[in-house]
Amino acid sequence: MCQSGPVPRFEPFRGLRYSPQKAPIGQVMAPPYDVISSVERVHFASRHPANAVLVELPEPDLAAGRDRYRVAADLFMRWQSDGTLRPDPVPCLYPYRMTDTTGRATTGVIGALGLPEPGHESDILPHEQTLPKPKSDRLDLLRATRANLSPIWGLSMHHGLTATFDPTDDAPTADAYDDEGVRHQLWVLDDRDAILFPEKIHGKFVLLHRPLEWVGEKYGTEHACAWISTADDLLGFRFHDSRLLIKNRYAWETAKLGINVPPIKTPHGWLTIYHALGEDRFYRLGALLLDLDDPGKVLHRTPDWLLQPEEYYEIEGFYRGACFPCGAVTIDGTLFVYYGGADKYCALATCALQELLDHLLACPA
Repeated sequence: MCQSGPVPRFEPFRGLRYSPQKAPIGQVMAPPYDVISSVERVHFASRHPANAVLVELPEPDLAAGRDRYRVAADLFMRWQSDGTLRPDPVPCLYPYRMTDTTGRATTGVIGALGLPEPGHESDILPHEQTLPKPKSDRLDLLRATRANLSPIWGLSMHHGLTATFDPTDDAPTADAYDDEGVRHQLWVLDDRDAILFPEKIHGKFVLLHRPLEWVGEKYGTEHACAWISTADDLLGFRFHDSRLLIKNRYAWETAKLGINVPPIKTPHGWLTIYHALGEDRFYRLGALLLDLDDPGKVLHRTPDWLLQPEEYYEIEGFYRGACFPCGAVTIDGTLFVYYGGADKYCALATCALQELLDHLLACPA
């Protein structure tokens, strides 16, 4: 069966997460509001002054004249102000796994699901058998806190789809057991600059990507950088066998770097344009030649940048100082590189393909 028409939007979002230093996850987690008794609420609230039950199932402050929703909103804002809750710096998806006491695990993902405008048809169906009072209660809490405190996580029955979010190979960001012995694990998924090679190599799909979390001694790099992965099908990428392709080396690439332009096949290797962030926070472009037979092997790499922000449309915009490549093509011996200028403009840079290849062939690996 195939989907006909647009599919529902499911996107990354900037989640608010507890700071482990201020609020250990095992002390602040709580079950869904509709399964908590009054006795259990007291029990959870006594564990930590920032336990989730205090905003998920708030009580009024009669002495101060605040209803339960105002109490929840004030607490929620206070936890953000004092650093108990911290927003992720960029939008992410959040794989979540629940493992019961028998070892049976269910893995899903938390993301932002787009809802249709009122009166428009959609594949998003309303919850069945709901009651007016709980619906009104949750809506009032949503309006007061401006946050979804009871997120629903997505599951798929499609074979292989859950595997694309399977984070088993990485340590979870949060890991704790509840009072029933059920294990709850959460990962943060921010894998950007993902681009496929235009053809299979040795019968496999080849992907370049930049996981933001893959930094530190375990990964051999201090900054997010470019990795290469292979799979038999597009739902089969398991990143535990990814290989580090390039990391920061030169003065103009002192922070994160990535590749988001499909490599171009040439007789000398895969011509690959990449971008890097410098100490001055400028995004500049460089180039690689990757081995045709083993694209995880870098043959040549430009030690100096090829394009940097200089023109007004590269400096004045939503991001000051960005040349960010978005696509590349060769026509009659000319390389056309399309890039974003200052996150506001679309720009084009060209050069003779052979001239760039000659330059690269004279550069070290």
